[in-house]
Amino acid sequence: MKSLSAHQSPATRAAHRLLASLSVGLILMAPWSGFADGTEDQNELLRQNGIAAETAELIAYLQRLLPDPAKRVEVEALVAQLSNPDFAKREAAMGKLATSGEVGRDLIAEAKESDDLDLRLRCGRILGELDSDRQAELRRSLTLAALQLLRARHDPGAVPVLLETIALLDDPYVGDVAAEALWASANPMRIDILAPALDHPDKQVRAAAIVALEIAGGRVWSDGSRHCSRARSRRSAWPQRGH
Repeated sequence: MKSLSAHQSPATRAAHRLLASLSVGLILMAPWSGFADGTEDQNELLRQNGIAAETAELIAYLQRLLPDPAKRVEVEALVAQLSNPDFAKREAAMGKLATSGEVGRDLIAEAKESDDLDLRLRCGRILGELDSDRQAELRRSLTLAALQLLRARHDPGAVPVLLETIALLDDPYVGDVAAEALWASANPMRIDILAPALDHPDKQVRAAAIVALEIAGGRVWSDGSRHCSRARSRRSAWPQRGH
């Protein structure tokens, strides 16, 4: 089998050595089988918000949080619909935009500067809803629930979206759970996805990918059970963004 180092740039190999030097801050040999397949609370929270607990649906939910040109086009259409003469259509567009997350926020902010008073008021309310503590906490709770369930599923199909999710997260705890979900999902079939992540522009992604590749490469398997030699990273030991 070709050495994983062949996929690494000199900078990535240096990052690998740095991560190894910080391994004193890691919990060793934590079995992924110790994670339960979610709780009733997690499943119920997702269900109440229209998200099924099946693995494919969890992956689809996380994908909806990622930057996507197609979603931006959809937001553009919804912003335009805010000026529709039909009141019901304006209300429907407003409801969808209020739950759209960060996608197209700049488009909504731009429309808020319109000469149309009703449009300005609607966009202001949408932005206020997006920025509300209630919505922010709901988005965090849904994301965390989806990641915890994926962590328990060990599904290699989740690897691509987990890598991109790690790149977006600023919350340390949610970021840790996303990394654990990635490690639990690591599989030899996903090396083609994980190896390029060693050169990802985000340092958190690179650090998580190093551990995932070691798992996928079979270095940390024992007696048929999954054990990760670098299981749960304390965020303080991870390379910080922008450094």
